[in-house]
Order: sequence, then C-alpha cells, then structure tokens
Amino acid sequence: MGAEARMLPGHRHVAHAQDRAALEALWGAPIPADDPAPLRVREAFAAARKGEVKAMLILGDHVHYEDGALGDTAAALESLDFLVVSDAFLSHAAQRANVVFPAAVFTEKRGTFTNMERRVQPLRQAAVNRAVDARSDLETLQALANALGASGFDFDGPEAVLDEIAQAVPQYAGVSYRRLIDEAVPTLKPSNDNPLPTQVLYSNVVAMGIQWPCPAPGHPGTPHFAPEGRAQLAPAEWRPRPRHGADSPESQGGRFPLLLAQGRVLAQPEREVSIRRNGGLNQVAREEELTLHPADAARAGLADGQAARAVTAQGAALVGRVRVAPDALEGVASTTTLFGEYAAALDASEHPDPMNHAPRLAVLPTRIEPAEHEEAAS
Repeated sequence: MGAEARMLPGHRHVAHAQDRAALEALWGAPIPADDPAPLRVREAFAAARKGEVKAMLILGDHVHYEDGALGDTAAALESLDFLVVSDAFLSHAAQRANVVFPAAVFTEKRGTFTNMERRVQPLRQAAVNRAVDARSDLETLQALANALGASGFDFDGPEAVLDEIAQAVPQYAGVSYRRLIDEAVPTLKPSNDNPLPTQVLYSNVVAMGIQWPCPAPGHPGTPHFAPEGRAQLAPAEWRPRPRHGADSPESQGGRFPLLLAQGRVLAQPEREVSIRRNGGLNQVAREEELTLHPADAARAGLADGQAARAVTAQGAALVGRVRVAPDALEGVASTTTLFGEYAAALDASEHPDPMNHAPRLAVLPTRIEPAEHEEAAS
C-alpha cells in the first residue's frame, strides 16, 4: 500500500506493464513506468540536498529525521523551495515547513491498521479535538487534491478507502470496515495479575481483525501462509563489529571486551516485580539479570547469582545479577527490561515529542565488573 516506492498495491511492481495495467483499469489514469526509478526516503533526502527535488509533502514525523540514519535531513529540508508538513507536533520537519497542517492523533481518527502479523484491525474514534482544526492525513490529502483539481480522491471516509484497497489488492478482497466491527467479540477484562496488550486490558469488546490473505467475503483469513507454497529465503549480509573507531576494543585498550545486547519483554511471570511510588508516579521495579556465557563470566571473575555492573563505552551503567547460561552467545552480555520501565523512561524524557525519540535497543561495547549486593537490589 505504498510502503516501498517501487511497488504498487498488492506486491505489484511499477516496472511491470501488466501490473500497471491492472491498476490503471481500476483508477482510470496512467501510471508512470519505473523510469527514472522512484526515490526511496533516504534517496529523496539526498536528492533534495543536491537540488534535484524542489518540494516535499511530509505526513507525520519519523525518529530517523534527527539521528543521522537518513543523512543530513535538516540540510535537505532547508534546500527545498517549498515544504508542506502534516503533523500533530511542531516536529523537526514542521519547524522548517512553509505550511503546516495540524494533524489528528490516533485517538481522533477512525480507519484500520495492519500490524506485522498481517492482521487488519479497526481503529475507532475515541476523542474529538474541539480546540484545533486537526484533520487526518486522508482529509488533508483530499483537500490538497481538490485544490489542485485532481480526481479520484472523493472518498467518503476511511471505510471507502478500505473498499478500494479490497478492489485493488486481491489479498484484501474479503476485508471491509463493517465486517471488522461486526466480528468484534465481547471479552471480559482480565485480571491485573495477568497483563495483556492494552486493546484487551481496557476494552470489553475486542476486534481481533482479519489476517490477509482474505480473498473473499466470509473467508476467515490466513494465519500462516507462504505466497508460493514455500518459504522464500533470502541471504543476509553479515556485518561484523567495527574494528576501528571510538567504540572499538582496540581504541578502548580492550577495556570493553563484550557487547551489551538489550531487549524488552511484556512480562516474565517467573521473575518478581514490584510497584514503587515515585512522587506522583508508579514505577516498575525488579532486579535485573545479566546473562553471560560461562567463558565470559570466568574471565570477569563472576559466578552465577553474583551482583554485577555492566559499564558501556558511552559511560552508562546497568546493575543486576549474573545468570550464567551455557547457551548464551560468547562475547555478548544480554538483558531484558519490562515495557513498564520503557514507558517510565518515556514519561521522564525532556524531549518535546518523546514518542518519536524513544531510547533505542542499541548494542553497545561494555565490560562486566562485580557490584555490591545492595547496589544490585536498589
């Protein structure tokens, strides 16, 4: 549905004449061939810096606008002759825009979203912003299209967009907004001792959605499938740990011989968790675990259950107890934090838009050293 610049809806390729013809018949308009090749996001910013792209319309913000992953986006945006941004916050891009359209947030919109397991779920409007004329991206695009005299944008809401998707994409042919709502089921709120995703925790009617492919109305959807009957495997390029630079073991004199791999989990019922009151906030607290291969633990002089501290090359420290695991990857110290701790970190962030600038799960050079038991329990 437009996530890849070179692809048309339904895994069709813009360079293939038969793929373009199928959608040209539906839309009643020609589709340009793949010449020149459409620009991906990083390529578009690079082209803007060179003066090859003169104007942009940006919908929403992105974490990579500021972290360098897309290159110097500030220089790219400032090189444009005209920039239009639709966003709910005065973001990195919006601050440089010629025109900013106030955008509705997710609680103010209706429509659908498709998650990573191909599950299409309905989004129902839960709030109305009476202070600002904020609009959904669909409404903004429709208004711009009408002002420019373009046709084909006269949708009567997001339900109509999904209806067109069902016509354009065979895998969505059996999905409609009405069906998603009609198939929602009453669900009892679970116990607070058994945390579940928020769509269950705070709702008594749950729309579990439909997983595409769903080729016809009434089809139950497809939880597991391979498009051509078999899994398609693709080689992954191995990128070894850099051996040079500020964070390399050589430049640090071997002081950070391990990599700290951090992860997040929703719940680990086998590990004790407590809730502490911190000012006006509840804070999730538990003793962390640092999982080490036996050889790494031996080199650090640490035993299973011993209090330890992981100190990264960037100066951050994480304290917990060692868990020696023979199946752990040698050279890596791993740990997991709860999503509740992640939410607390977001709440404490001083960034004006912390939801788009959450701490990353970075893999960092580190060393493991003994710590006091009291420190590990704090």
